[in-house]
Amino acid sequence: MDTPSTLTQEVITCEICDNPAQQFYNRYHVVLCGGCIRYHIESLKSQTHSIVSYHNRKEQNILPSCLLHSNQRCEGHCQQCDVPVCFRCLTGPHCGHTVIDTTEALEKKEEIKRESEEMKSIISFFLRHGAGYLKIYEEHKHNKLRKTTVYAPKFCAEIRTNN
Repeated sequence: MDTPSTLTQEVITCEICDNPAQQFYNRYHVVLCGGCIRYHIESLKSQTHSIVSYHNRKEQNILPSCLLHSNQRCEGHCQQCDVPVCFRCLTGPHCGHTVIDTTEALEKKEEIKRESEEMKSIISFFLRHGAGYLKIYEEHKHNKLRKTTVYAPKFCAEIRTNN
């Protein structure tokens, strides 16, 4: 049987500074202490923040690990450098850069991908059928030109006689 002296509790630490933490950032799956939460919210005022107690956390997609800070997850995307960045990167090499939310960046990339596929489909259609449309257009243009050259002299003569 366990006694109070043999039971141990695991201390949950902040993923940025290793201080004890009791709060969890649901959106990015990051455990943060009070100081890091305040700094994070102040740094990214335009974003919504889903911070709850560690015990009320939700399971969500886990963001990729940072290439510079292996124990950090990339919660932002630097627009100048076009790379994912973690919270530490925002205070270091990407300080002062325009950073957008990683999920927003992923949504934009998906939108660009969809638009790209749509454009490919349209281009493919015109490559397959465009020659036929071009031929019809050329014939139409030729018929208009022919009619103009036939009727223009008659029209001009009619104008001269009526004046």
